[in-house]
Amino acid sequence: MEDDLNTAAALGQLFNAVRLAGRIAEDKKLRQSEGARDLWARIRKDVAEWAKVFGVFDENPAEFLTALRDNRAARKEIDPSAVQTKLDERQQARKDKDFARSDAIRDELADMGVEVKDTPQGATWDVI
Repeated sequence: MEDDLNTAAALGQLFNAVRLAGRIAEDKKLRQSEGARDLWARIRKDVAEWAKVFGVFDENPAEFLTALRDNRAARKEIDPSAVQTKLDERQQARKDKDFARSDAIRDELADMGVEVKDTPQGATWDVI
């Protein structure tokens, strides 16, 4: 099977299709056109089929990113449960309007190699 399967080229085409879908999603005018809707549906169908063949895109993105973050944390010897405890303390300080304590906890986390991101859904974290 020396050159019978050019996996790299096939994956390149798959990612080209994903990029095209991204362009459609970004352009509101294009997204609303009938041809683009049909192309979007076709790309979704084709990518799903090829993803099964190549074993890609089969994991929930949020779960994948959490696992990736936890993996990076483990390499830097950062304990995710300790980070969560600090985030909970920080959240309580913010609730109590103790912003100096909240900032101090953020600084402690930064010293550990953790970046805190405040979102409307609450604080999240990542490894710096």
